[in-house]
Amino acid sequence: MSTETCLLLFVNEADRVHHAEVVDHVMRRAMELGLRGATAFRAVEGFGEHLHLRRSTLLSLVDDEGIVIVAVDESARIAALLERLEADGVHALAVELAASTRSLRGSST
Repeated sequence: MSTETCLLLFVNEADRVHHAEVVDHVMRRAMELGLRGATAFRAVEGFGEHLHLRRSTLLSLVDDEGIVIVAVDESARIAALLERLEADGVHALAVELAASTRSLRGSST
C-alpha cells in the first residue's frame, strides 16, 4: 500500500478550454503529465454555488450537466496537473483527499 492523493474535479460539461470540451482537455493534460489514470462520471443530480438544482434525464437535450473527474496518483503529479489546469484557464472545483491505494489482482480460477 502507498499513500497518495485522490483528486475529485467537478466541472460543467458545457465548459470549453481552448475550444475543446473541458473533460477532454483535463484527460489529455493528465495523460501528458504521466498520471496513472483518470475516470470521468456524469452526475445524475446536483447543485453548485448558485443553488440551481440540475437533474440528468434520458431525454435531456442540454449539455450543461455536471461531470466528476477522479484521479489517484502521487501528490506531486496531482499538484502538477492542478497547476497546469489553472494556467490553462480551467474552471472547476478541485477536492484533494489523502488516499491509501492497493492493487487487487484476484485469483484466476
